[in-house]
Amino acid sequence: MIGKKVVGALIIVALAVSGTALPARAQSGDASAGWKFELVPLFWASGLKADITSDSGEQTIDVSFSDILKDVHFGAMGTFEGRKGRWGFLFDGMYVDIRKSVPQSGAMPGDVDLKASQSNFSLSGTLRLADGRLAFDLLAGARYSYMKNVLTVTSGPYAGLENSIKDEWWDAITGARLTYMLAKAWRLIGYVDIGAGGSQLTWQAKGAVDWRLSRVLSLEVGYRHFYFDRFANDTSTKMAKSGFYTGLGIRF
Repeated sequence: MIGKKVVGALIIVALAVSGTALPARAQSGDASAGWKFELVPLFWASGLKADITSDSGEQTIDVSFSDILKDVHFGAMGTFEGRKGRWGFLFDGMYVDIRKSVPQSGAMPGDVDLKASQSNFSLSGTLRLADGRLAFDLLAGARYSYMKNVLTVTSGPYAGLENSIKDEWWDAITGARLTYMLAKAWRLIGYVDIGAGGSQLTWQAKGAVDWRLSRVLSLEVGYRHFYFDRFANDTSTKMAKSGFYTGLGIRF
């Protein structure tokens, strides 16, 4: 509830700020101009916190990025954006594959291999309401989320036993982005979105500094937080991921 109020407040503030910048709109948003694109591969040093409640009880997970990094088998993350005049689109994607072997004792002795994969993909349409030194975009779209955990017993009397859990869902999202030029090569970026659907609530926010290295390349450094609250299959999952990130922007 606190996160929802914070996001709502940020959107209201952004809308209020954009109202003061509307006269500067459209001078650089020429609808006759061609498409402009930007690809940003990202590296996110994210930790993870989760509260999972089911019929079998409650479980709390709190893992730092350094702990996660040791078990990452593959990961990829990035954004791709296009804009023509006032209108555009924004794609944001993330995939991570974690693999770990855990020795077990007691009632079920043997080694257990864990394969956990998680992905989030969102696609939004964007509308630029203000352009110039202060730029403001509204966005609306959808986010697809997927999680799969596979536990396999690889040794001991129960070798070959396997259990797989999969969950996937869609959320509708809406949000805003505010950028402010500090200098010719420097700008501040603020972004927030919020939604629901398969989740009871999902939201993310980020703040960053972008350094224009050349006409084509830029370096973005910031902090990002992502959260969802989902209830499915008699299980409540509240998960948050947050940490610093960096990305290399490629414009064309």
